[in-house]
Amino acid sequence: MNFLEEEIAKLNRRIQKIGDNPDPSKLKSNKLLYELELDYRRHQLEAWQQGQLFAEPGLFQPLVQALGFEIGDYIMAADRTSHADQHFDTVRAMGFPDSLCDRTIVQLAMLKSQHMPPPALVISHNNACEAIKLGANALGRLSGAHIYPVDVPVNAEEHPEEVLAYVTAQLQGLIEFVEDRFPGHKFDEDRFEEMLEAD
Repeated sequence: MNFLEEEIAKLNRRIQKIGDNPDPSKLKSNKLLYELELDYRRHQLEAWQQGQLFAEPGLFQPLVQALGFEIGDYIMAADRTSHADQHFDTVRAMGFPDSLCDRTIVQLAMLKSQHMPPPALVISHNNACEAIKLGANALGRLSGAHIYPVDVPVNAEEHPEEVLAYVTAQLQGLIEFVEDRFPGHKFDEDRFEEMLEAD
């Protein structure tokens, strides 16, 4: 089973257990969260099976969704996999060091082992640790994805208007980049507003 199938099975078991043995000391929102996650994982699996394009969105999930991509939450999957030992063996066989942050290196093994859908687009950014940026670049290279880097300056508090304009221009460039390279993918402003609100 791939990661999405395993998550669906796990979430089904959790929901069933809560339904069979309700515990009044637990929040009802726990079950609701599991049900929402189950719907999301089913949606991702169906999209993968239908050949829809996935993206690693970096910091920009609502924008990437408004451009028509499915979200591949590769780092979150690496955090939650139940096959870490197997994936570390794969990492070593691929020639990557196994001493890096788990989430940044295990996602590469999950891609190689077809536990996750390959991304068609990877947004790389420097607003997190260096390992996340390099992991995104490796994810893109391994999958043959288009990689779009976004530079987010560290002086955002000192010059917020300048930084906002600078990053906004790069995101406008991302829209042009996608529309040029992915036929049928057009920026949907209504969808963008909807995703921003949900986010």
